[in-house]
Amino acid sequence: MERNIYEQLQLFLNRTDDENLVRAVGMFLDVMRKEVSLDSARLSWRYEMSISKGDLEILLHIIENTPEEQSTERYALAECAYGLAVNNADLDMRNQLGLTLGNAAVALGLVERFRFAYSELVSGLRVRKEFFQSDGDKVQELIDSFMEKWRDVASRLRLKEGLYVPLHERPLSLTVLESLLWNLDKGESKGLTTLIDTEIRLGHMLQELMPRGDDAPQLVGEILDLIAGMAAEEGDDWHGLKCCLCLGGALMRVGSFSEASVCFERAMASDSLSEKEPLWLNALARWTFCATLLDELELARNIAANLDEENARNSSGLIIAYAAEYGRFLVARKLLLILEGVQVDEKEYDETITGYLTQATMMVDQEVGDKTSYLRSLYFSALMREVNWMHATVRARLDEEGFS
Repeated sequence: MERNIYEQLQLFLNRTDDENLVRAVGMFLDVMRKEVSLDSARLSWRYEMSISKGDLEILLHIIENTPEEQSTERYALAECAYGLAVNNADLDMRNQLGLTLGNAAVALGLVERFRFAYSELVSGLRVRKEFFQSDGDKVQELIDSFMEKWRDVASRLRLKEGLYVPLHERPLSLTVLESLLWNLDKGESKGLTTLIDTEIRLGHMLQELMPRGDDAPQLVGEILDLIAGMAAEEGDDWHGLKCCLCLGGALMRVGSFSEASVCFERAMASDSLSEKEPLWLNALARWTFCATLLDELELARNIAANLDEENARNSSGLIIAYAAEYGRFLVARKLLLILEGVQVDEKEYDETITGYLTQATMMVDQEVGDKTSYLRSLYFSALMREVNWMHATVRARLDEEGFS
């Protein structure tokens, strides 16, 4: 006999003493009783509750085995499970629950939530394809099929076909900020790995939405103003700082180096950021590289001069992420030195860079089984991809300038 969703959840709770899981399911029940709004509950599931991957798998099983007549309950529980997945899960579990949420939403005609879920799912699949060893062709086929399903829905309802464009008219700056905040973990963590998934997903959105010409700096200025206002209202400069760094990294990914520089400059001006932290060196390295690419060599030199080389080497011996970021900085400075006409022993310089980057391999877990190991592996993969791109850019600029 098929059990209804409430019976399945009760059986699940009978087998656990996890307070977070009990709270999450209790909030789902409050939503169904209309005692709590779904919007409010969604944020609580996203930011406040930690549950295991095994418990998420059980919730997924319950959602998939909910009777058709309980489609409203299925959708609400899918929202619950997806919020918990963003807060806790590895990439594949989040993707799986994103698909489940999208299907539950479209079954009720909730097109905006369907669009949101599929935009999250497609970004997650792009992360899988771009940064992890997997069957790229097969993943691309999945991406194409989900995009086609969205376009079919959009065409039937005469909607904009852009996957990252909300159906309700609103300022683009607010749309970008809301996406950034949804994916960015709160808290006082100063680890770089907590930012990388957010940065990459935001880059996917900006590929579709980023305006060109004079509208680009205006948009970024509006977003930075919103971030500053949010940080002031929350009394949390650290949260605003992490937003600036994610936005700057995402802008680099779409080639908006001038706008990215503004973000890194804003981050470097924060009193919350110490030069002993990898986040500080991340901002310094990327700002230096952006300024150099923009041929602002004097500015790039002044930025790079903020780094105490001896302290950087010492910190690199103690903090793996600092060593990784020092390697990134050395690539940026290599281009700067060469364009300034400074003689550089490229072989020796590259060996030094490789030595620091090799230390970052210690961050990588062989098995990507939870969110922490997933983010560590993603950070390293994204770092190496960016460094390789930086090296290629250095080579191209040298060829362009006629250097041998």
